Amino acid sequence: MKIGHINIRSLVPKLDETRLIIRQNELDVLCISETWLTGDISSDLLLFAGYRIFREDRKVLKRGQRTTRGGGLAIILREEITATKLKIPPPTDSRLESLWVTVAAPGGRSAVLGATYRPPGEPETPDLDALRQQLLEVSRHEKPVFLLGDLNLDLTRPDRLQVARYITMLQEVNFHQLIRSPTRPGATPSLLDHILTNQTSVSHEVAAVIKTHVSDHDLITIEAPLPRPKRKPREITTRSTRDVNYDQLCLDLLQSDWSALYRDEAMSIDALYDAFLNTWNSVIDQHCPMKRVRLRHPDRPWLTLNDDLRELQSQRDTARHHRDTLGTVASEQQYLTLKKEFRRRIAAARAEYFSAPSSMTEMWVELRKHALGPAQAVSPDDVLDAETANRFNSYFAEVGSRQG
Repeated sequence: MKIGHINIRSLVPKLDETRLIIRQNELDVLCISETWLTGDISSDLLLFAGYRIFREDRKVLKRGQRTTRGGGLAIILREEITATKLKIPPPTDSRLESLWVTVAAPGGRSAVLGATYRPPGEPETPDLDALRQQLLEVSRHEKPVFLLGDLNLDLTRPDRLQVARYITMLQEVNFHQLIRSPTRPGATPSLLDHILTNQTSVSHEVAAVIKTHVSDHDLITIEAPLPRPKRKPREITTRSTRDVNYDQLCLDLLQSDWSALYRDEAMSIDALYDAFLNTWNSVIDQHCPMKRVRLRHPDRPWLTLNDDLRELQSQRDTARHHRDTLGTVASEQQYLTLKKEFRRRIAAARAEYFSAPSSMTEMWVELRKHALGPAQAVSPDDVLDAETANRFNSYFAEVGSRQG
């Protein structure tokens, strides 16, 4: 099972890039820290096709007149993975954030998986005590445990007292840390994002740091010794509008019996709606039948099928490499400029994709050509006498029956 973590620094504006990270790296699970989500953001808006999400938003605290923001955790898993959120008591005197779930692929061994975040600038002692307590708590489940997150403890500086205490604490609770290279690049790279496990047979060789551009942290991953879920093909039920004869569709709608809508003036709105749908669906089902189809188009096509964006992405990646190797102000500025431009172009491409006409749009355009226009004022001179009106009605009724 491939598990990843990234400090996203605000998830909502980076949903497309997060989906791309999941797809390109073939992740079964992605742990996210610093989601910056709040209770007024519904999980229904955080769509990841074929995945579901667990989240733990930061509790809003006030310090005097200032309201703290940020933090927050999420775990995104494939739908095929069985997962249950664990109720681990939160620390009382620590700002350490954590989210724990039990996971299992169909027919596979279960494990405990966690995401964590420790804000910078907080006292280390209560945070390490809280982390120690949680690691002991989840170990009681007697399952493999994997904890991924940003602990803001730089392991490239083992000489620092808090780092030494952290490593000692892990040894005392029989956990070890797998990441070996910096996870936050820049002029002074640091190793802030960690993967902890109680599995002594799992070595750092199955963990990796992968360059990304979604935040100032890179992605960390682990190939955990857990069975990978077999991905089910994505299928949806939709109306097929590919081979519609719009002239025949409109004619059938015009010739349909709509009299049920006018038989009883006392009909309720709900009854009128049902009567309309009965007639409407009987025609639409013939011309646009419901079908179960397997999705074959790529996820986020405005990004994956856009050659200009792919070229800009390549330029951005090259600039990132130059920034990391040269470390100059100019290379940093060039990278940030291309990174910002790429994000702007993604938003524009997404808007253009969704505003493009579809086959369903074409159908409604054709139907509106045959729709009745808005009612217009009628003068007394325009009113037909009953005899003339009946002759018109008889004529069109006869024409309609001949067409059928």
